[in-house]
Amino acid sequence: MKNVTAVLLIALLIFPMALAQLTFAVPHIQAASQIYLDPSVNVYSTTNATVGTLFNVTVKVNDVPPIESLLNPGYMGAAAWQVYMEFNDTNLRVTAWYEPKSDSQYIFYGNTTSPNPTPPNPGYIHVGGKGVIQVASNLFPTPPAVNGTSGPGPFKLCILTFNITKIPDSFSGSLSSTLHLSPADTFLLDCDGETIPGTVEDGSYSIVYAPPPPSIWLETTPSTYEAVVPSQAFNVTINVMNVSEADYLIGVQFEIQYSTIYLEVLNTYNGSFLGQWATHGTFWVSYDDPGWHSASHIGRLVVGEIYIPDDSGNYDLPVWPSGQGDIATVTFRPKVYEAYNASLTPLPLFEEQSFIDKDGNYIAFATPKGTEYTYNPLALPVIAVSPTTYIASHFGENCLIDITITGLSDLWKLTYLEFKLQYNATYLNAIDASEGLFMSQFGNTTFVPELGADYVKASIEVTPSGPFPSGNGTLATITFNATSRPPAMSDLTFSDADLVMQDPDGYPVYATLQNGNYVMHEVLVHPITVGESTFNVTTVSDDLVDPVPMEFDASHRLLDFNVSGWGTAAFVDVIIPNDLIHSEPIDNWFVLVDSSRVTPTVTALNSSYTKLTINFDFTNQPVFIFGTWAIPEMTTNIMMLVLVLATLVSIGSASIVYTKRKKLVLYK
Repeated sequence: MKNVTAVLLIALLIFPMALAQLTFAVPHIQAASQIYLDPSVNVYSTTNATVGTLFNVTVKVNDVPPIESLLNPGYMGAAAWQVYMEFNDTNLRVTAWYEPKSDSQYIFYGNTTSPNPTPPNPGYIHVGGKGVIQVASNLFPTPPAVNGTSGPGPFKLCILTFNITKIPDSFSGSLSSTLHLSPADTFLLDCDGETIPGTVEDGSYSIVYAPPPPSIWLETTPSTYEAVVPSQAFNVTINVMNVSEADYLIGVQFEIQYSTIYLEVLNTYNGSFLGQWATHGTFWVSYDDPGWHSASHIGRLVVGEIYIPDDSGNYDLPVWPSGQGDIATVTFRPKVYEAYNASLTPLPLFEEQSFIDKDGNYIAFATPKGTEYTYNPLALPVIAVSPTTYIASHFGENCLIDITITGLSDLWKLTYLEFKLQYNATYLNAIDASEGLFMSQFGNTTFVPELGADYVKASIEVTPSGPFPSGNGTLATITFNATSRPPAMSDLTFSDADLVMQDPDGYPVYATLQNGNYVMHEVLVHPITVGESTFNVTTVSDDLVDPVPMEFDASHRLLDFNVSGWGTAAFVDVIIPNDLIHSEPIDNWFVLVDSSRVTPTVTALNSSYTKLTINFDFTNQPVFIFGTWAIPEMTTNIMMLVLVLATLVSIGSASIVYTKRKKLVLYK
């Protein structure tokens, strides 16, 4: 049986329609709607709700069918609604209700209505040991002046505001209530005051007890740290947070695990927090165990501090610790030049505990917060020999070799550098070492050279007057004397063991080494006189060329000389005046080394000179260079003889004999 509100709704709907004349009867179309709560399940805990917490539940409807009215055949849809809810009012009350008139999903959006009771009063009453509310609304004016609402929805009917009036304790555990929509009294009405068929669905509310979160924890500062230089130490401070006097805190203990491959513990310092409350002082312990888990290369640092009791063994402090403060500071140092990241977190020690109270009980704590450590290595500076290859041209030459640095960042904080460069004393002799200009531009420097039998060693120390050294420049210049004729070759090699680069604290600065080498290229000028003219042929080689000048045979258009060397790959550049001898076309030179033909690289230097580069393996071998023209002009018969000779040699049928000095003799 419907209640008073339902009767009121029907009266409001039917009264204007009674004035209309019925001419025929049209049966109602039967269809189903669904009235439900959103959210249907409302779950809270004592961590996010307490007495006085408010929350909203929206009553919605789906699938409102079109209804052909008996009194008004043109009318379609719902014209009124009513919600009747029962709930457990020992822990929950409804304090207000609303028509969501400004919401386009409201079932009567854009129309005037007559709500009952007037919002926000929900009309709450206590009946039969439970709380009851009943709210309703209808279109006003009623049809046929205004059409009702139909469609799939969802449509909103009303919003109910609940107030939590009781929360559970650890003993009760939880409280709950069914949000029961009475099917008999929760419905939609059409314009004739008839109930639109449908279903209703209940909802629920519950709140569970959750113990309060611990108020004390360990936290490190900084929360993040990015290292870029392996040699530079950094500090991590461990703090105790949110201490309450009611904790009666007397001691803290924790451990930090770390990779012994990438990090080392340099030192641990006692914090000041516990000490400021101590009457009889504190006992502090710090123990670093890098071999704790050697198989995994995991070390651990153990730290603990506890109050010293009085003579009776009591910890009755006049004021108990509160607030927050530092317990310890740990100094770490990166060990290797390699990218790495880890969390340096103070973990609980012994039985998963970190804090102790005056009665020897462990204090519950929140999750500790560590330092997220990242190591992204700086690019290494480069220590190099410059030039990489030094080419000497003559015996007794003074060769200047620079020791350079490039790509140095001031973050390395370089203040000291020491290097050792080794060389072959058979071919070189170090006669001087002087400081370059690079380090001195950053402050006062001390340069100490050492000239050894086959090495040069030098150190440079700078006291920066501003920024630390950075960039590129020359560290030192070494003067060598060429003590041997070609062939001469020497590696200029840094000794890794003797390279020392340090910051102000003596920690190493890493660098990439680039070695160099020394070779002597003999440069000889060969003056060749023909008649009253002198032509200079130049040879450049890393071996010995003789005789000087080389021999010129105008009648055979021939230059010949001997080369002696290492017996390994070598070269000879022969720069020839075109007015003395040349080839047409330019690459038609015919070259023999010993008895084998070789193909030179031919380069026209300009209109006057041509360069022939000959690369080969040899030891004490003669070289013969034939052109197609030489001064003076040769006869046609002689030219033919040269061409025949070339043919004979290339097929291995030429007869070649040597004089003692390996001069080629041709039999005509």
